[in-house]
Amino acid sequence: WIWCLGFGSMGPISASFGDSGVFCAIDASGKQEVICWGNKSYSSSSANPPPIYPDEVPAMAALTGGRGFLCGILANSSQAYCWDSTGLISDLVPASFKPNAYFHIAAGQNHVCAIRGTYYSEGDWGTVDCWDIVPQSKNGLTSRPSTLFYDQHVSTLAFKKIVSGDGFSCGVVRDGGLVCWGPYSKTLEVSSEPGDLFSMTSGIDSICGISRVSGGIK
Repeated sequence: WIWCLGFGSMGPISASFGDSGVFCAIDASGKQEVICWGNKSYSSSSANPPPIYPDEVPAMAALTGGRGFLCGILANSSQAYCWDSTGLISDLVPASFKPNAYFHIAAGQNHVCAIRGTYYSEGDWGTVDCWDIVPQSKNGLTSRPSTLFYDQHVSTLAFKKIVSGDGFSCGVVRDGGLVCWGPYSKTLEVSSEPGDLFSMTSGIDSICGISRVSGGIK
């Protein structure tokens, strides 16, 4: 397991977890290359292996991680890209979602949700696409559009931010308030009370946010 402090699911630093966990960051020097540590596939045999720039991973604008995988938003096209953190690089975005541009992405334990729009545009609100990351074999993963995270009502809403955990995603909607969906979302007992949150983060079975109105933590 890898535990890291960062800036929420959309920060430039992210980690996958599980037996094949890996820690990755975006190089701030201008090229926006992805640097990774912590996985045998990426590191040398030395006690303190140097960071590795995996050639197969394109330049990223944002990163997020789940169980055995990482996802990001491509710097040049705003499209989503997900890969297996074992080092067996593969594109884990379903074919039906590959052409779409996104400005926000959040990985849960075994799923990913992303908000449609262009990453570098200001003031975006967009609808959400969600897909599952599914174990294909002992050492492999595949992806598919999610039925567990498809909600007819949620599909009509416009979101600004989202976070994801184990079996849930939550997001701030344009009409006001916070909406959560997914098979375990009811266990969060979230109502419309939180109001307008300008920052959110999630754990495996909880979420926290900062109120735009009061500045308090909920």
